[in-house]
Amino acid sequence: MTDMNSIADRVRHARESIGITQGKLAKGVGVSRAAISQIENGMTKYPRPETLVRIARYLGTSIEWLVLGESEKSSENNGLYINVPLLVTPDGNPVQAYVDQVANQPDVMLHTSLVSRLCTSVDSARLVVASKSSFRPVFNQGATLLIDTDQREPDATMRLFAMWRKESAGIEIGIVGTDGDHIRILELHAGYDAKGKYPEYNDSRENFERVFALAGRVVWICTTV
Repeated sequence: MTDMNSIADRVRHARESIGITQGKLAKGVGVSRAAISQIENGMTKYPRPETLVRIARYLGTSIEWLVLGESEKSSENNGLYINVPLLVTPDGNPVQAYVDQVANQPDVMLHTSLVSRLCTSVDSARLVVASKSSFRPVFNQGATLLIDTDQREPDATMRLFAMWRKESAGIEIGIVGTDGDHIRILELHAGYDAKGKYPEYNDSRENFERVFALAGRVVWICTTV
């Protein structure tokens, strides 16, 4: 049985107990695989506190157990954090267009109260990572977007939506609203002009639905600088 006398032992044990690799843990925590390896082999004796907090959250352990070996190992996140799956295409394939995804890799943990407050339910929450394009000034390349897949009906208020472009099975991010019986979209991926304006799509709902399907409303953005 693995000794639990050090942070290194406890991180390795917690990771192996849920069957994930150092690389997957590193990706979920936001550090390099080498950084996780150095923590687990004891080369990094005093990891950054914020790194330890993210490791504890990702592995579902209590921070007290991870750092001190005290308290219960599994906090079950005390219900505070949940894994939010990444959004994939309707047929389950990775997204191919302006927002890049990996299918069925629930790598991000968010605070339950945040998700519950912003989404219709925690089950309707999905994530999109803008890794192929910059959507400045709305958000930067690398931003993580929380999508409520139960909110798919636009109204007169222009709001940020994730939407499928049916011909490519890819996803785009746009500002969507209604204008009478028409749908308006400001297409962010196309970039904005010198006046800070985006190209606008304006067509009947019938024509819109031939081209697009709304995947859900963007309710929260964790952006990068």
